[in-house]
Amino acid sequence: MKATYLIIDLGALLPTLAFSFHPRIRFYRQWPAFLPSLVLVGCCFAVWDIIFTHLGFWGFNPQYILGYYWWGLPLEEWLFFLCIPYACVFTFHVIHPHVEQWLRPAKIQWTIAILALVLVLTGLTAVYRPYTMVTFITLGLLLGISLRYCNIRWMGAFFLTYAILLGPFFLVNGLLTGLGWPNPVVWYNPDAFLGIRIGTIPVEDIFYGMELIFLNLLVYRLLLIWKNKRT
Repeated sequence: MKATYLIIDLGALLPTLAFSFHPRIRFYRQWPAFLPSLVLVGCCFAVWDIIFTHLGFWGFNPQYILGYYWWGLPLEEWLFFLCIPYACVFTFHVIHPHVEQWLRPAKIQWTIAILALVLVLTGLTAVYRPYTMVTFITLGLLLGISLRYCNIRWMGAFFLTYAILLGPFFLVNGLLTGLGWPNPVVWYNPDAFLGIRIGTIPVEDIFYGMELIFLNLLVYRLLLIWKNKRT
């Protein structure tokens, strides 16, 4: 079905968009800071996507997309960088106030530091696997730099939120990578990644998604700080 990828995007966005107006959540009040970060980070990942698509590291099955392209990417892929981060940051917004007080900064700091180091070292040993190398090194560096300059507690809340989101992640990403379809919506060149899959999902996708959501949160929070300083 041509609208498959579009339905997946909207299925992730619409429920969280509706609850953004709930009187006990009111996430719409964060839009002035969050929407610019959503667009900015989305554009950064779109550039990455455009390059990798052009190089043939991944691509999109025309059976499942409407056929509208910009710079080599289908409409649905552009929407992916808006719909998925919105749903995930909304979830963080709901969970964060309830868990931050229970997080221990020292344990969080060591966990993130070890993860960042492992990611960078793994990326450096995978120089002939472009998806693996770029994803692991950039995420590792991003986490390492953020560890030095950002509030540890919200980073811990992010990882807890992301762990909760792994359930929906496996559903959405599984649908994109072939779960339940004769052919995947998004295909991957086997030479571009390690070849390790969880079901139909390349393991790199877990860290790609982590980087996409974390960077959205980071820019969003920086814009909030800048906005508060101006008022």
